[in-house]
Amino acid sequence: MNLAKFHVKLFGHDPSETPEAYLITVSQLALYTGHTDLGFRGFSNNERDEELFLATFVLALNQTQGTERTVLVVAQPHVRWAIKQVETIARYAFRRRQGDPKEEVRVLRDAFYQLNLTSKVLRIDEPERWVIFGFNEADPLPIWAKDKLLTIGN
Repeated sequence: MNLAKFHVKLFGHDPSETPEAYLITVSQLALYTGHTDLGFRGFSNNERDEELFLATFVLALNQTQGTERTVLVVAQPHVRWAIKQVETIARYAFRRRQGDPKEEVRVLRDAFYQLNLTSKVLRIDEPERWVIFGFNEADPLPIWAKDKLLTIGN
């Protein structure tokens, strides 16, 4: 599925119903397009940025395709914060899907279970499916992650 469509399906797009934090942004669209066109897996940014994390998370969740293990690599200083972000995102996504058929909700739940959050980027071989958050291109990264960070303007 197109990543922008996946984002909108998860969170909505109507400003009168969807909280501003979940409306799709230009930076998020840049990652979604950059992933499809150039293979980007995250942003070159080492700050705790909710907007950028949400895009990276959407990319990870989409890669699970409901049943495929996907590694969410997070810089060590951001791990606890990222876990809280995932919990907040999950609460909103499941609350929004309350009226959906049980099978669709089950697929979403299974996708969340397929995410494997780790900070051990230098200790793992390249996973088949992965995204990365909290690093910039100057950080020590394995060769498989080096050219996969999207730089966006400030």
